[in-house]
Amino acid sequence: MRFPLAPSTIAPEPVATSDLLVVWAAIGIAFVLAAASLPTLVRHRRRGPAIAAAAEQAGLRYRAQDGHGLGRYRFDLLVPRGGLRWTASHVVTSEHLGSPTHAFDIRVWTEVEVDSHREGIGSANPVGLRIGTAKTRRQTRAKEASGCIVRLPINAPRVMIVQENAASKIVAAVSQVDLDLESDLFNRRYHVLTADKAFARSLLDARVLDLIIRGGGRMEFEFVGNLLLIRTPALEPGLLPGLVRYGEQFPTVISSLVRDRYPSPAVANE
Repeated sequence: MRFPLAPSTIAPEPVATSDLLVVWAAIGIAFVLAAASLPTLVRHRRRGPAIAAAAEQAGLRYRAQDGHGLGRYRFDLLVPRGGLRWTASHVVTSEHLGSPTHAFDIRVWTEVEVDSHREGIGSANPVGLRIGTAKTRRQTRAKEASGCIVRLPINAPRVMIVQENAASKIVAAVSQVDLDLESDLFNRRYHVLTADKAFARSLLDARVLDLIIRGGGRMEFEFVGNLLLIRTPALEPGLLPGLVRYGEQFPTVISSLVRDRYPSPAVANE
């Protein structure tokens, strides 16, 4: 004999108004954040084609990603401490006088391990322990910037030319590696940080100083080995070819005295 089931007398628990407010608030915040990031996403999506078009018009080569191995070079201006790495994208390249010059977008990042359990990836084994696979993601660690790497005909001890600000004044005072030069305009805009002042004085003659000053005070420079890094706040797409042309001029203004005293490894081995 079958007996009809008695209707349930347990009423569903009402959802508290405060809980609903929390849910709707979270949805609203997510919507606002998505709307705020949309212009940035659109701008980044359009940036590559705009840079490619500017490079083609200037007679330069373009690559969306770094195929030149630029990220393997260590520059203190980009990664001043361990654990940081950097990558180049939207690379514009010239081969002026047989020497490559690259302008690009800079992203400085570090790898962060993600707790897979908190993200719900892990699973429970028979004894109740959570198991799962860890994964990492990249977190950007610096503001967007543009850069240029120039191949030089010298082998330079590290020399950094940074903009004058409170932080650079502290570094210069503590390290005692700052160098004043004959140009008052240059000294007002920049600090020269180096452990080899004799080399820096030889390198930064009137022609090199004039070219640096023409950067308008927005750029910073690092000479190391046979490379020069120029870093600047993120440029508009149409200006990256101009940064290439600006960088191309540096090998031509380095004096023969510096070339002879500090020959690049390629020249020294010939």
